[in-house]
Amino acid sequence: MGMRLLIAPLKYALGLILITGLFAVSGGKAWGQQKTASNATGQPTTSGSAALTPAQIDNIVRAFTAKETEFRRALNSYAFKRDALLQQLGMGGQIIGEYHRVSRSLHI
Repeated sequence: MGMRLLIAPLKYALGLILITGLFAVSGGKAWGQQKTASNATGQPTTSGSAALTPAQIDNIVRAFTAKETEFRRALNSYAFKRDALLQQLGMGGQIIGEYHRVSRSLHI
């Protein structure tokens, strides 16, 4: 069984994951697009960091950092085992290629 039989499905799967991830990050919108809202005078205003004060931004960063620290402490208590099996099927449904990977991870 050649290595080429295993590489083609992996390339396809990784490409699909990458495209899905990029779409999820963009929120399904065009890159760089911002929401607009109207203020009391009907003038459009942009939402986002331009509407926040430096103190509000600092509070957001502090809260995010605290949650990340809490998550890291909780993660240190766990060990993970990931078992991935990728099979290539032939025209009759028989397995003609297989890639199996077992990963163990302990966060310290």
